[in-house]
Amino acid sequence: MRSRRAAALITMVALVAACTRNAPEGPSGALSSLSTFPHPITGDRLLVLKDDGSIVTVSPDGSAVISLVESRGIDLETRQPVWSPDGRSVAWAELELGDQGASSRLVTSAPDGSSRTEFPVETATFFLQWDPTSSRIAYLGNFQGAIGMGVAARSADGTPVATTLGVGQPFYLSWSPEGQQLLIHVGSETLGTLDLERNLVPIGDAPGIFQAPVWLADGRMVYAATAKDRQVLVIRTGDRAKKLVTFEGSIEFVGSPDGKRIAYRIDDGSGLGGIDVVDVRSARSRTVTETPTSAFQWSPDGRRLLLMTMVEGDDPTTHRWQVWDGKVATRIGPTFLPSPTFWRDYVPFYGQFAQSMTLWSPDGSSFAFAGLIGDRAGIWVQDLDAEEPTFVLDGGSVVAWSPEAS
Repeated sequence: MRSRRAAALITMVALVAACTRNAPEGPSGALSSLSTFPHPITGDRLLVLKDDGSIVTVSPDGSAVISLVESRGIDLETRQPVWSPDGRSVAWAELELGDQGASSRLVTSAPDGSSRTEFPVETATFFLQWDPTSSRIAYLGNFQGAIGMGVAARSADGTPVATTLGVGQPFYLSWSPEGQQLLIHVGSETLGTLDLERNLVPIGDAPGIFQAPVWLADGRMVYAATAKDRQVLVIRTGDRAKKLVTFEGSIEFVGSPDGKRIAYRIDDGSGLGGIDVVDVRSARSRTVTETPTSAFQWSPDGRRLLLMTMVEGDDPTTHRWQVWDGKVATRIGPTFLPSPTFWRDYVPFYGQFAQSMTLWSPDGSSFAFAGLIGDRAGIWVQDLDAEEPTFVLDGGSVVAWSPEAS
């Protein structure tokens, strides 16, 4: 599993590098400032990246489609549209190919497409994550043969700037609750906090084999560490670290919104594992499903866990959703094939992406996904009390639900 993930990451970086061979040395300055949402759209929305590179927002019933980016073919590549935590803004990455080479930028707008803002960046960006205050954005992208991490935000005088803060490979991150620091895991040795002035403070533990750390809303940190000849999943409060799980292999994990439970998957190298949940207070684990699970994510209220589980058959990408309610995991909806973009770019790193976007509706009664069911591909919405999902939009490759009703 580790080798497949590494291969996926190398492939992604190689593709980005190929597109940015003639990229400019650095940003020449941002255009306009991040702005507040002037005219709220009523109700929650879906943010969709389509197969042709266009980006839209749409109501969960498929109505009121609003275009944010029109398709421009091979001249413009768009990546990872994401909502701000307050639901008032969206952001995405653009890579534009022109006669003078390639240029990369981070773009923000209101959900209705107004107040577009462009931040030229040094990296060919493939990952974005808003901070919890919805005032700045961390980004990852190809940079000088490795992965560069930067932050886009307003400077002290109100000027919007995009600044590269660190370089390494691979590079994973999680925002602090107040949005002033990042918990970073870089390569096989670096695990620490990085502030906006590039000051790195090591945690003091040697990192285990995992991807993205988690900085919980109450200030505690969750990560994997190596202690002597074993690996442990720990939760840290200040100088105190508590062991939650001892494991062999690699581990992927996501924290519940209330910080009370951590869902995790241990991969031993023979393939994907199932999902367990550990109670943070008691450090006791229970099995959610033994079925190999590609992606998993807590509902906004932390009551349910969404599981994208594999289905045995000739096609290894065939999946079926399950939802765990704290007691049992129940199959829901038909089998499906996840969209190629979601499967290739998101699933191998879903512990990171789960901190930046959600498939769940704000009230936790439904979830959205991009996939193929039968002969119909696009965006679907599955209500938990419905046998079949509802088709929303043709040609959608990635979807994110607004974090709250705007």
